[in-house]
Amino acid sequence: MEKAVINSKPPFLLEVKRQNDYEYNTWFTRTTDVTGIPVRDGSLDPDRISLYSRVEYSGSVSRLAVGEYDPTDLQSLGFYENIQSLMVLFDYEVTVYDGDDLSGASKMLDITTNDLGSFKVRSMKVVFNNSY
Repeated sequence: MEKAVINSKPPFLLEVKRQNDYEYNTWFTRTTDVTGIPVRDGSLDPDRISLYSRVEYSGSVSRLAVGEYDPTDLQSLGFYENIQSLMVLFDYEVTVYDGDDLSGASKMLDITTNDLGSFKVRSMKVVFNNSY
């Protein structure tokens, strides 16, 4: 009689880096940026959105305030054509463009987005709506 192989790792170890976003009822992976700040904590900055170089809020991270960002700005941050996910705070709106200087095809994002797919961001605009 063969014995069944049982995974010896407790189930909680498999999800130890997973966190629940209660606002959108989704899971995300908790990672840290260059400064060691947990990604989710970085998005709690009330004046900035967070950009990530990989899907699911991982990879390099940068935080942006309200404003317009052209290719030069994004290149200086290392995010020209290199944004894969964004954490967009409540009451903020981010429009990403596949053309330089806010031109070309665009996507308007007013919620946290874990995967932009094949969309290449070459310029963007961050707006605070102040709807309170």
